[in-house]
Amino acid sequence: MVKFLKWFLMFKRLIPLYIAIFGIISALLVVQKMMATLPEAKPIVPPSANPYCKAIAASGIVEACHENVPVGTHVPGIVKKVYVSVWQEVEENEPLFQIDTQEIVSQIEIDRARLKVAEAKLARLQDQFDRINSIKDPRAVSGETIKTKEFDVLVATEEVALAANELKHKEIQLQRMTVLAPRKGVVIQKNIKEGEYLSFTPREPAILLGQLHELQVRADVDEQNACRVIANTAAVAYPKNRPDLKIPLEFVRIEPYVLPKKSLTGLSDERVDTRVLQVIYRLKPPEDFPLYV
Repeated sequence: MVKFLKWFLMFKRLIPLYIAIFGIISALLVVQKMMATLPEAKPIVPPSANPYCKAIAASGIVEACHENVPVGTHVPGIVKKVYVSVWQEVEENEPLFQIDTQEIVSQIEIDRARLKVAEAKLARLQDQFDRINSIKDPRAVSGETIKTKEFDVLVATEEVALAANELKHKEIQLQRMTVLAPRKGVVIQKNIKEGEYLSFTPREPAILLGQLHELQVRADVDEQNACRVIANTAAVAYPKNRPDLKIPLEFVRIEPYVLPKKSLTGLSDERVDTRVLQVIYRLKPPEDFPLYV
């Protein structure tokens, strides 16, 4: 019993040492586990292989042939009628949408009435001038009266021309209330609804038009590689997550203005102040893989 008590008291005094040793061993195991090299993660989709010995890689966006055409309004107002829908093919000068015309129509009626009043005033003054001018006896009417009537006719003539021009201006404004397609294409996007107020500078275009029988790629080449770009050279496009699909590109042009990069990927090594040179290529949409603008 005495031996057991001695052993117990000795073990009790050594408990802090055992705890310290256990803590040191646990810390070493945790550090070893944290410093262990993680196995290399395999990509879900293998990256695209470079088919050329010398090449420049660039990210790009797909556009409609001859670029996308954002269509706005000539005059601000409430959208009265929208004539098109997405995917609809339109011809040049085909109506796209119409702004409310009630106010401009009432102004046209007022201008037409003003024109009729001006024409009636001109007819009255012209008749007076013709009667005075037809008098043969120079003593019956003074020359000053004849000159005054003549000037009245000239002023009335200009008033008629002014009223006619104002009416024509309003009629042109009425025509501009109906926005027409600037060229043949497909409605890619529609951002307006009937009853919505449309301003000169909306956040996004009212109608987006494009020609989808052919597409083009706008590639952003980093400014550091801009001097290496050569016109009329071969190029290949790979859609995202499809490295096996190789789409041949046809060179169109190099846009010589180096502009700030807009499409940021969010990577840690990407600079916000990066500038890019844009190169345009044309392509035909593949039959077995849909490409969208």
